[in-house]
Amino acid sequence: MLSGNNGILNRAGEAREVTGVKQVVEQARLDILGELADKKGENLTETKIKEILGTYFKEDTIPEDLSDLNQVMKTKSGGYTVKLSEVLDGVTIKKEVKETTIAKSTEKTESYVGYYADIDNDGDVDGIIYADMIVGNTKSGPWNNDDWSDYNVTTIADVTTVKDYVVSTRTYEGQTTAGKYKANDGFGEKDVLVPATNSTGTKDRFYVMALEDFTNNSKNKFYWYYNAYGKLNRIIGTSAIDFGEGKQKTIDMINDWNNNTAKYGEQTTASSEKDYIDLWGAIQDGQYNIVSTASDSKKWFIPSKSEWSAFGEELEITQVDHKSKGLSDWYWSSSQSDTVNAYNAFFYRGCIDGYNVNGSGSVRLSTTF
Repeated sequence: MLSGNNGILNRAGEAREVTGVKQVVEQARLDILGELADKKGENLTETKIKEILGTYFKEDTIPEDLSDLNQVMKTKSGGYTVKLSEVLDGVTIKKEVKETTIAKSTEKTESYVGYYADIDNDGDVDGIIYADMIVGNTKSGPWNNDDWSDYNVTTIADVTTVKDYVVSTRTYEGQTTAGKYKANDGFGEKDVLVPATNSTGTKDRFYVMALEDFTNNSKNKFYWYYNAYGKLNRIIGTSAIDFGEGKQKTIDMINDWNNNTAKYGEQTTASSEKDYIDLWGAIQDGQYNIVSTASDSKKWFIPSKSEWSAFGEELEITQVDHKSKGLSDWYWSSSQSDTVNAYNAFFYRGCIDGYNVNGSGSVRLSTTF
């Protein structure tokens, strides 16, 4: 009765063991829940949970991946076996972003055109990369072999000055089962790049185009500048290449629209009782953070004609498939072609052409990243 397999002494030892395990589990859970309360409801990271588990369980038995609750650990005292689920049941774990740095010596020779960009690493995909300033042009010739659509991607010779980027490990809305983000069928599946937190470089590497058209108070078409018809004076020729100038052209036109009505005429706004409004006022009042000075490195602008050309050619967009990529038929650029026209990216024709500034067109914004 005292010493057999089911004897009183054996069963008492088992009871002490079970009690010890329960105490460890209870205390570990209390510590985790206490930390959760201190975080005011925010999910705990794997790192913090492992730190707490390390107080009670042998380090070499704490699983690397905490998502499988059937994994077992051993307590530091007594070596009792405990399932992860006994400690973490009901605890939500925040997955951490694990950065895989693009190596300067190798990956900075590879083009990332066609990848998506989360420019501020906030969990929202902001656009698609259409130019890589380390690699330069990836295609030869102008967009769709159109004489007006030539471009030359600005290149940065000293790659040590360029920011580093990593492939994001966030789960984005719209992400596919393959782990790639998919904006639409036309642009397809690609990784999302985010800035590296430990980058020593400062120069932006990429040009990014927004994934959706600009709208303002439900309006999706705009005049370029209605009353500027016949008065434009920053004219460039059809063969001129102005890649990299969209940002400054946008700054100049915003300044003209805001401050110099004598030069280009009265602003057309929502109160003007016309069909549309001037885009330069609209983009300042919209949902994007618009460039206003040359130091606004992370703000959006109207692409120049050569930036539109690069977008069309580098991403191989044609008049046949532009709709599958979520694009409208034509878009305003920030480049002036003569006194009455601004250049327009005509996707339904696959070319750049001039268009009256008092006509209507769609707007899509670009930025560097």
